[in-house]
Amino acid sequence: MRHFFQALRNRLFSIERTEPPAAPPAEVFQVMMPENVVLPLPRTPREQISVPASINGRDLSTGRL
Repeated sequence: MRHFFQALRNRLFSIERTEPPAAPPAEVFQVMMPENVVLPLPRTPREQISVPASINGRDLSTGRL
């Protein structure tokens, strides 16, 4: 029985363990931003054009409900 365990131990521990291959490097993403960004600022109520609705509820500037 001792011979069996020695043979088993030799068979299991004699194999050299190799590390799995390294994963490929991940892609590197770059974000490019423009130097100047012009954002439209909300207009004040004084600068906005207000169009009253007609009697039937339609917008007089576009004709939509």
